[in-house]
Amino acid sequence: MSDKDRKRFKLIGQNTGRLHKNLEDFLESNPHEKSNFKTSSRHISESNLLSFLIDLGEGHKRVKEEIWEILNERVSEKIHSLPEVLIHGDLNLSNLIWKGKNYKIIDKETMVISRRILDFNIPLLYLGPEGIPHYTSGSIIELERGLEETDRGFSSEEAELIKPLLKYSLIKNYVVRNIRRKLNQLSRLKILEHNLEKIERDKYG
Repeated sequence: MSDKDRKRFKLIGQNTGRLHKNLEDFLESNPHEKSNFKTSSRHISESNLLSFLIDLGEGHKRVKEEIWEILNERVSEKIHSLPEVLIHGDLNLSNLIWKGKNYKIIDKETMVISRRILDFNIPLLYLGPEGIPHYTSGSIIELERGLEETDRGFSSEEAELIKPLLKYSLIKNYVVRNIRRKLNQLSRLKILEHNLEKIERDKYG
């Protein structure tokens, strides 16, 4: 990991930690407003995973193995058991306005009541300029270091789930774009497998 990436992911952790603290403080001060935020059910579900297996058809051995592992580890059930909080919901590149070494988060209309861990798959996978999901080795550790500076580090439950969640997001992107939309980009499978391998080898967790 380059020094630039190390600083970037730590900064994302710091600012996202501050954001989550502010959202938590807002709901504590205005508990009656909670009902005005839609509850998001956008987490891993067994039915989604099984539908991916059907879509993949023949081949895709490595990808299918990852899906079965996510199913066997009961990742969906574990995410569902996490506390519900107010999150941004869409921390993509267009919603992070960089100003020097800091960024400003916009498009707050995407905020939902959900699980905090679901706010991290986009910053960890989709901040590259090419729009293809990419995992940077060591990025989870640097992001968590930033979170810890705001006293918002991952809980032990979240730490256990972050890597399976990233794998799920990568597989979902591949199935939706390459199979369901029939883009048939042959290189995308190799890119997917490479990213899955980088997450697996990452020393985090």
